Parts: sequence; C-alpha cells; structure tokens
Amino acid sequence: AKPVISTLDYRPFLDKLQNGETRRFALTATPVASKDGKRTPLRTPAGMHQWAERKLAQAGARLDALDILDVHATRQGPKLTFHTVEYTGVFTVTDRDKLTHAMLDGIGHGKAYGLGLMLLF
Repeated sequence: AKPVISTLDYRPFLDKLQNGETRRFALTATPVASKDGKRTPLRTPAGMHQWAERKLAQAGARLDALDILDVHATRQGPKLTFHTVEYTGVFTVTDRDKLTHAMLDGIGHGKAYGLGLMLLF
C-alpha cells in the first residue's frame, strides 16, 4: 500500500507570534564553538547554556529559563560524531520576523542531519 503523507501549513501559526509574547520551547541541537574553521562540541553546562542564549538572541528571542534534558553523542560512520543536547525552556519573542525565519530554517550547524528544529508550545 502507498503511504499517505499529509502536511499542514505552518505559516498561520507563525503569523500569530507577537513581540513580547512568552513561549515554551524544545530544541535538540549541536552546540559548538568554531575556531580556525574547526567546530568543537561544547561539553560544559555553562558553554551549552551560553550557546543556547546566543543562538536564541540571534533568532529574535530572549531566553528566560533553560533546562538541559539530555546530552549524548551519536556516531555516524567512522569519523563523524554528533554531540547533541536536548534543551527545553521559556523565551520572550523580541523580533518576530527573525524568530519566524529561525523556525523555518532551524538553529545551529546540525540542520542537515535533522537537528536545530525548535518546537513551540
């Protein structure tokens, strides 16, 4: 049998976001520091927190609360390992246009591997 795939238009939800609005979120991402073109995973809770705060600010949100739920490494072949962090928290929308862009495009460097997609509640 042929699988049935249906999609919903995300734009009406994003169009309702307003500056000053507070939202809960969940995000699984690959927090890294880049130096001389090389990415190094952030392994300390402080580094992971600072990365999330910076990325959310760039995405048009002010971080109000953050919890790190899980940190794990996933090996993809002999040379590629992802260090992923599962975040949950609360933010306030500061720039709805930037946030809409981030919601559609993702956050961080792991987007090609299904990471960096943020869920809002």
